[in-house]
Amino acid sequence: MKEVKIVIIIVIVIILFSNILILANEEKINSAVYDSINNLSEVRVIIQIDPTNSSFKQKLSENELNNNRDKIVKEIKEDIGNNDVKNKFGNLVSAKITKEDLEKLEENPEIKSVKIDRPIKAFLQDSVPLINATLVWPIQALNKNLTGLYETACIIDSGIYNHTDFSTNIIGTHCFCSTKEGASSNCCPNGNSEDTNATDNNGHGTHVAGIFAASSSIKGVAIGSKIVAVKILNSSGDGYGSDLKLALDWCISNADTYNISVISLSLGGGSYTGYCDNIDDSENITGSIDNAVSRNISVVVAAGNSASTTSISSPACIRNAIAVGATTKADAIWVSSNRNNITDLLQEF
Repeated sequence: MKEVKIVIIIVIVIILFSNILILANEEKINSAVYDSINNLSEVRVIIQIDPTNSSFKQKLSENELNNNRDKIVKEIKEDIGNNDVKNKFGNLVSAKITKEDLEKLEENPEIKSVKIDRPIKAFLQDSVPLINATLVWPIQALNKNLTGLYETACIIDSGIYNHTDFSTNIIGTHCFCSTKEGASSNCCPNGNSEDTNATDNNGHGTHVAGIFAASSSIKGVAIGSKIVAVKILNSSGDGYGSDLKLALDWCISNADTYNISVISLSLGGGSYTGYCDNIDDSENITGSIDNAVSRNISVVVAAGNSASTTSISSPACIRNAIAVGATTKADAIWVSSNRNNITDLLQEF
């Protein structure tokens, strides 16, 4: 009888231990990763690494942390393939993985979590805004006409054409686009995932830039302003949250160089009925937007085009973003525009 009791206790312990392992694994690997990888041959993910050697109590220097980060990233590249690691920022790495790669990541104790690298898509419809901007241009504030003079917008989108309507307005370009174009190359013009060339092969980014600051035969709203174009969307208007994170941080880091006071994001994904700060935000887009606003840089984001009256897309739903819905030329809410009670503005597109 005693032996039976011992066997039962051992079985219970094994079951409990197994459940603990399962729960720990689920905490490390987000369930959306499992769902996606079961339906697709490969998925884009954000991998959070732990360079602190958390099993040890001593505090590491910044040098040691950087060395550990490099070592862990090197191990990840060896496990899943160098070309499948896309971006690295801080303790986060974005990568394209298969089911076999996921199993290797599960076994790596230096990896804290694996989440989906959220896909994003271009938002915008046709037509130039009908907001009577010409009535504003002659108005002066601090002896400057309200034309956007001495201001620069960082437009994160599909890039920009070097079009005559922009004249000398384009003062900087950059590309963070690790989305594949065709079978083998990334969508930055030279086939890398980062480049200084932001040539537009979709048209969406050029359209957004035209609405903002065209100043030749076609005139935008802020005709006196400058443009910095950052490409993260491919020829189909698709991209990833990790590339958006890099682009936001680049615009903020270069704000003094180009006098950037506005960041424009006519893109996004997902559906949120309220503020979404840090909700499923594995790339920490929220932190980047908060950082921009703390530096007096407005971040203007399209609410999305899913015709919802209760939800808007991310990152428009982040509290410090300015969420913008769309109206028609007849000054009615456009039927496909997302809007809810946290939408800040409605603009004719």
